[in-house]
Amino acid sequence: ALELPARLQGLELWMRQMEESVNLMIENMLHDGRVSILLLNILVIAVLAGVSEELLFRGLLLKLFYRWLSKKDLGEKEKSAAAFPQNRQHFHAAVWLTALLFSAIHLQFYGFLPRLLLGAALGYICAYGGLWAAILAHSANNTLAILAYPGQPYNEGWQWVSALNETGSGEVSLPVVIVCSALAVGLLRLMQ
Repeated sequence: ALELPARLQGLELWMRQMEESVNLMIENMLHDGRVSILLLNILVIAVLAGVSEELLFRGLLLKLFYRWLSKKDLGEKEKSAAAFPQNRQHFHAAVWLTALLFSAIHLQFYGFLPRLLLGAALGYICAYGGLWAAILAHSANNTLAILAYPGQPYNEGWQWVSALNETGSGEVSLPVVIVCSALAVGLLRLMQ
């Protein structure tokens, strides 16, 4: 329900067009009842995207941002001493800068805040559980988003509950909500 001032109508129109374009692409990719297409979507959207995005954002950019922020406070002789993550303030700033870039690069402005929070969560998972934990969490999140996508032929007949999605309305299946919640709690317990 984002509405920008009149002088920014061009920007708002562009944002809406980008959002509609991405949503149409996602709809075309996911609206097929064949199991082979479902498995292909999980491979491409969940596994490959999870691996590649985590390697870029948490494996590379998070550490680069941290080093860049740390070098600003260190003298010339100490620049190599900025081990990750010694400085908590720089660490949190690097996590949130990476999350901001992660959310912005998806060009889905109406889902910016939830994706920002996901990016931050993945940054903290990477820092405390390792890069593979972040890859697993990202891939699991994307897999569950595929399975919970409204109107999918493979989840017809499941009991439905109303929930908010990125566009503001939609439905997800109750079994998927239960599975997602159980997986999230299980991952958090493993990381303790």
